[in-house]
Amino acid sequence: MHAVVALGGEADPTHVRQVLGRAQLVIAADGGAAHIEAAGGVFDVIVGDQDSVAAATLDRARAAGAEVLDFPTAKDATDGELALREAVRRGATSITIVGALGGPRIDHLLANVALLAHPDLPGVDTVIEDAAYRIWLVSEASSWRGEAGDIVTLLAVGGNAGGVTTQGLRYALRDGALVHGSSLGVSNEMIEPHAEVSVDRGLVLVIHEHRQATA
Repeated sequence: MHAVVALGGEADPTHVRQVLGRAQLVIAADGGAAHIEAAGGVFDVIVGDQDSVAAATLDRARAAGAEVLDFPTAKDATDGELALREAVRRGATSITIVGALGGPRIDHLLANVALLAHPDLPGVDTVIEDAAYRIWLVSEASSWRGEAGDIVTLLAVGGNAGGVTTQGLRYALRDGALVHGSSLGVSNEMIEPHAEVSVDRGLVLVIHEHRQATA
């Protein structure tokens, strides 16, 4: 089951509308509900302390049959983490996260990206998306499509990554290493409409920038 989880960062309504077209489960984390409404979507669940969502939105969601899960403001997890955990609890096998990037809170942006390594998510194909970027973690292998000229950054996270091999990128790695904290993998470039990366040891964060979207 594919879930869409909307967080409270920036989001383009047209992109969110496209993402919702693939959704079988829609969960909003507090203020992320505004992105679902702006895209003309419907909720299955709204999760959080509800300090950033309009009361009218909650009323409309409840009237349409959505479940609202309230949490205290003083808690040990962000609303985004609670929403992801709820998606997994409800059986999601893949998750697209929108509204995770941008906004006034850089701490939330970094925490949202870090959620890709959440212990509940191994085995769940999880990606952060907006109109310009896709971000995901690779522990074994991943392939994706884009266009020649798209920028791809590969970063080791949680420690060094070894046995890294790439295809379809201008600066190739063959059984190479990415050191945690090094900028070696920043600003690579797709030279084909298809790219791949495989990893023998460690975790690699892939950041794919669609150049057409940012031109």
